[in-house]
Amino acid sequence: MSATVDGAPRPVLDQERRSVRAVLPTMIMTAMILVAAGCALLLPLNGDVRFEAGVEQTSPRPVADTFTHRPLAYRLIMSAVFAPARLLGESSRGFELAMQASALLLCVLAALLLHRALTDRGLPTATTRPLAIAVGGCIGLQGAVSVWEPDWLALLLTALAVSVGLLGRDDRRTWLPAAVGAGVLLAAAASIKFVTLPIALIGLVLITVLHRRRAIAATLAAGAAGIAGIGLTAWLWPRELRWLAELSALQPPNTEPVWRALLGLGCALLAWPVTIMLPAALSVLIAGRPARVRLGHGAVAAVVLLLASLPAVVQQQFFIYHFVAFPVITAAVLVLAVVRADRRTAARLVIGTALAGLTTAVIIRLPAPWRVDHPAAFVTGLIAAMIIAVLIVRRPGRASGPAPKMAVTAAAAVCCASMIGIVAPGPTGTAPLSELPQTGLVNIYTAEASDQRQESARQVRRLIGVDTPVLYLAFGDVNYFVRNPTPCDYPAAVWLQRARYNPSVVDTTSYAENLACLDDPAPRFLLIDGGWFQLPKQPDQVQRLITTRYACTDARKIDDLLICPRRP
Repeated sequence: MSATVDGAPRPVLDQERRSVRAVLPTMIMTAMILVAAGCALLLPLNGDVRFEAGVEQTSPRPVADTFTHRPLAYRLIMSAVFAPARLLGESSRGFELAMQASALLLCVLAALLLHRALTDRGLPTATTRPLAIAVGGCIGLQGAVSVWEPDWLALLLTALAVSVGLLGRDDRRTWLPAAVGAGVLLAAAASIKFVTLPIALIGLVLITVLHRRRAIAATLAAGAAGIAGIGLTAWLWPRELRWLAELSALQPPNTEPVWRALLGLGCALLAWPVTIMLPAALSVLIAGRPARVRLGHGAVAAVVLLLASLPAVVQQQFFIYHFVAFPVITAAVLVLAVVRADRRTAARLVIGTALAGLTTAVIIRLPAPWRVDHPAAFVTGLIAAMIIAVLIVRRPGRASGPAPKMAVTAAAAVCCASMIGIVAPGPTGTAPLSELPQTGLVNIYTAEASDQRQESARQVRRLIGVDTPVLYLAFGDVNYFVRNPTPCDYPAAVWLQRARYNPSVVDTTSYAENLACLDDPAPRFLLIDGGWFQLPKQPDQVQRLITTRYACTDARKIDDLLICPRRP
């Protein structure tokens, strides 16, 4: 037997090297995910999530009777999520850390269930494990720009629904309860917001592809759960139905829907660069199959992508979080494409995804002026990158053997690693997305800005007193930081604020109720966020009521918050 210089048998060393090569991709993937998860844990909450937490926190009523600009299902779920996080402090870094940790833990649960469900469907572990990790990672690592937004929560519930719906064997005692559970989760996802129904339908499409009987049962269960929810709401909280009916009046006008759609999609590509590889991965997944199979796969892909686009198109608002489904869809398609690809094509997919992640991570940390001043070139460049990726991946070459198992693991690793750009801090500690060209449409705070807001809120509380009742004419994140109670059922005066966008708001019952808060004698101070509630642009009736009830002319101002004492 041959031996090495140190006397160890060569076959033993060869076996050890093979063992190291076998576990190395998994170790690298684990390290990448841990680094990204560690960055995600330290992110501040999205401003919209702070809005929800602050409004619930300062309201005089239970969450079901408080208007927060979100439907009841979202309010109830978020109230349950907020409760344990508040044990670490109100509006604190501990609270936000707990919120980010709970998001990651739920995504881990979704990944574990998906792995088990796909294994139950007969897929090999070498495919199900990387696929589940890629999907869970691309949900959980989307960054503060979307985590706990309604669209993100609907996506998470849909992933859980698909996983639960496919669990177990195919005997009725096993699959029927799973399908019913999936239906209830899909109904919850569809109820989060008007435009989250398409996201729930993506889950139903995927269950249909893998198990038609379960899909039928899930559809019936979702319908029954939805009807029951509407009936329960009408019985216990009838005002909720009126809020939902009048909610469309709060929609601000949008005069550039097509361009803003491209801009929003471009920002999503930059934030979640794995999405750049979607056309390339789809082309690999579909190519080389019989015509009938290609047609079926293409039809499913078209339906899923259309549904993923609808939240932005229907609402005519193009915030990045309206595109949350795209990176998750891409991650799943990419892993499946690598499973099917030959060695050379798999390598191109993996390397292309890694390059996209590295490039965008650098771009979003470069000075912003060029991107802000040249949005057309910015979007064109990202679309060109998608086309180039297709051309490179589909470039003909000599036939090579099937991709090794480690290539599938590597695909999952780069899907998760490509999200590091959105969760990692910039070179000065700033959140990278605060400088995207979609200025004003990215509701996100840096850690430094959060500290400044906390200090400003402490100054406000020292001036007016900690428990002094106030009336907020401010975005809900002011409630989040200041935390003083309000007697108004509309803790953030959205109905009053939107009257300057849409005069028809004035004719709604909700506007009248919100306006009545100005007549309430209980608040001792009026807090006006000048950047959000522009008093000179409000109707004359609102300006008269405020001038009559509160002394704002010589009022103290802390940052952009005007603090008006009530007149005697």
